[in-house]
Amino acid sequence: MSIKLNKLLLPVTVCLALLALASIAADLLKVLPKAPEYPHRDFSNAGRWQVVEVLGPERLIIRNADVQRTVRLLGVAEPQTQTPKDQLPANHLLAVDFLKNLLAGEEVFVLDSHRNPADPEPLEAVKLFRAPDSLYVNLEMVRQGYAQVNPAGLAGELDLFSTYQERARLTGKGLWNESLLLIPVVTAPRGLTVYVTKTGKKYHRADCQFLSKSKIPMSLDEARKRGFTPCRVCNPPQ
Repeated sequence: MSIKLNKLLLPVTVCLALLALASIAADLLKVLPKAPEYPHRDFSNAGRWQVVEVLGPERLIIRNADVQRTVRLLGVAEPQTQTPKDQLPANHLLAVDFLKNLLAGEEVFVLDSHRNPADPEPLEAVKLFRAPDSLYVNLEMVRQGYAQVNPAGLAGELDLFSTYQERARLTGKGLWNESLLLIPVVTAPRGLTVYVTKTGKKYHRADCQFLSKSKIPMSLDEARKRGFTPCRVCNPPQ
C-alpha cells in the first residue's frame, strides 16, 4: 500500500514544484522591465582596432597599426562593493576576466569618442563594438552584470543602459548576487552630478582628491536624499 501511495505522491510533488516554478517565473516577468531593442550601428567609417590588453572592467589598450591608445568604455563604471579599501575586490577580478574573455584575440570598432575634462584622469571614453559580430561591448558589460552604469557622456543611451542594468540586477546576473552584492548606482540621475565614495558620507566634485579610491556618480538630489553632505575641500554645489 505504501509503495502505491509513494508512486502516486511522486507525480503530485513534481507537478506542485513545476507550478511553483511557473509562478515564480511569472512574477519575475511582471517586474522585469521590457528589454530595449539592441542597438545596431553603421561601421563603414569606424576605425578598426586590435585589443592589446584589458586593464580593468572599463579600461583597455587598443592598437591600430603603429598607434596605441588607452581608452575607457563610455557609460561603464567599475562595479562597487563593501570590500575594504586595502583589498582588491573579488568583483574587480571577475569583471576583468569577463571582459578579457569577451575580447580575447578580437578586433573592435571604435565610435563616439568623449572626453571629460573634469576627470582627474581624463582618458578618452569610447563606444566599442566587437568586429566579428558587432556586439556592443560597453552595453554587454552592463547587460551581463559585470559593470555598472556611468551616466557621464551617455546622453540618449542612458535609458538603454539603465534598463539593462535593472534587468541584470533583478535576475542576479554576473555580480548581481548575494555573495557580491553591488552598491546600486543611480540609473537615471537628473540635474547636477556629484560623486560619492564606498565608505564616506560626503559628496564631491569630479576632481576631488578624496575620490582616488572609489568614485560613484550620483545626482545631487539623490545624494541629499541619502544623507550625504558636501565636501569642505572641493566645495561641490549645495
